[in-house]
Amino acid sequence: MNTTQDHPPMRWRTRLAGVLVCAAFALAFGGVGLMATRQIGAICHAAWQARHWQPVPVEVLAAALQGRRDADGDTHDALQARYRYEWMGRSYESTQVRLPGGMGHDNFDPWQRDWELRLNRARDSEERLVAWVDPDHPEIAVLDRSLRWRQLLFMLPFSIVFSLIGAAAFGAGWLMVRSRRTEAAVTRQAQPAPPQQALGVEFQQVVHGRDTAHGRLAVECGVWPMPVVAVQEGLQGCLALS
Repeated sequence: MNTTQDHPPMRWRTRLAGVLVCAAFALAFGGVGLMATRQIGAICHAAWQARHWQPVPVEVLAAALQGRRDADGDTHDALQARYRYEWMGRSYESTQVRLPGGMGHDNFDPWQRDWELRLNRARDSEERLVAWVDPDHPEIAVLDRSLRWRQLLFMLPFSIVFSLIGAAAFGAGWLMVRSRRTEAAVTRQAQPAPPQQALGVEFQQVVHGRDTAHGRLAVECGVWPMPVVAVQEGLQGCLALS
């Protein structure tokens, strides 16, 4: 059964369009998945490093919420704060409230508003809060070193699902490219050999027949005529020149 006739090869325009669509899906979904994975990795890495940071009292200088509305009318808040602390006799200022990574504006939970109220209350009453300072880099400090699990759970589907879709699209495009090479190889094998090449193969089979055990025995016993041997050697020289 001829498989090329049962399944005709895909035209190059159709294959090119399919490869481009797969590449677009791979870049779009894979890029979003990679971005979400990097954000999750950055947050978890920062939380792991902050385990050994040292607490210091801080003086709150300013705290405010910056709201932003999306297309659906939902408000996403971002906490902006500034505080001062001392480490080893030197004074530092920082604006980092949470661990680095994640999104600036969100409304997953009341974390932004709770910390805004807490910081303003500490500023008005001159209450000292605690910041966590990196001993190796004292200019780096955060007020809250805990993980925001709702934010991580929100980004997790983007990291897994979008990455899988991007990988599947890349694999589909790669299979289309590989199928083109396979069809080309099958087509070359299915094409009949040229007459001269086929004749040369037959001559080679005839010539190399005397190189077998039976051929050598026939030459040694004189059964293989010498003129035939001379003709065969001449054919071998012609084939070598061609």
